[in-house]
Amino acid sequence: MKIKITVPAYAQYGIYNLTITAINVGNYSRLGNITVYAYVNVTPNVFGLSVTPTNIRSGIGQPTNLYITINNTGISNDPFSINVYGLPAWNVSDQVVALHATTSSYVYPVM
Repeated sequence: MKIKITVPAYAQYGIYNLTITAINVGNYSRLGNITVYAYVNVTPNVFGLSVTPTNIRSGIGQPTNLYITINNTGISNDPFSINVYGLPAWNVSDQVVALHATTSSYVYPVM
């Protein structure tokens, strides 16, 4: 069983108690229903982000790299999408996962 909890942007900070029940329709497995009591802690500033260099100068055919550092201070692994917009060749997306309680750096090449 997987569950995804999405917190609204307007939610107040604090701990929320949730009761989650999985209904075993027909009870064919004879396991009955499963009830889970969960606590969700909504806090601000659960990740930090930095990009270096902040200014790039390059010539034609001279690729360069952006270095994206994500400090995930939260308790869950979070997916991020790294995008650059502007010239058509830059519209490339890179998907990364920032592991909880870690600081990780990702290289994003700009051609």
